[in-house]
Amino acid sequence: MLRLVGALLIMTACTALGFFFAGRLRMRKEYLGALLMLSDSLKTEIRYSRDDIMTLIRRSSPRLLNELAPKTDNAVEFRTRFSDGVPRSYSLTPEDKALTDELFSKLGTTDVEGQISHLELCGEKLRSSYNNSIKEIKTKSKLYKLLGFFAGAALAVTVL
Repeated sequence: MLRLVGALLIMTACTALGFFFAGRLRMRKEYLGALLMLSDSLKTEIRYSRDDIMTLIRRSSPRLLNELAPKTDNAVEFRTRFSDGVPRSYSLTPEDKALTDELFSKLGTTDVEGQISHLELCGEKLRSSYNNSIKEIKTKSKLYKLLGFFAGAALAVTVL
């Protein structure tokens, strides 16, 4: 009886681990989607508003910034703290992290047209990365779930 309970617990834990890794893929997609919306919103805000860049950033994406951003009014300090504040649980690729750094690198340092063209370029890259994350979810999510289940089943059989 005790072995059966142990086998069931092992199988449940491994299956939960598979669902955890599948969830991390979804978190990456949500993060990239939020950055894409921020980029599009900033393009509009920069074009039609004359506020400073930190005010525009805070107005454009309050949810993302409340979760990740530090409370600062300095754009350079914001950029470095924002990049460091992204949790590892988002499972971002090095390209995603570089894209996040690139997004905030030229904001507030050039004229309006330069910032808008920079945001358009970053928006295209973000859109590509976002579409890749959707493809990964379709292919890897089911794989992680099934791998967790079958690994748990194999370990449960060896315990029994």
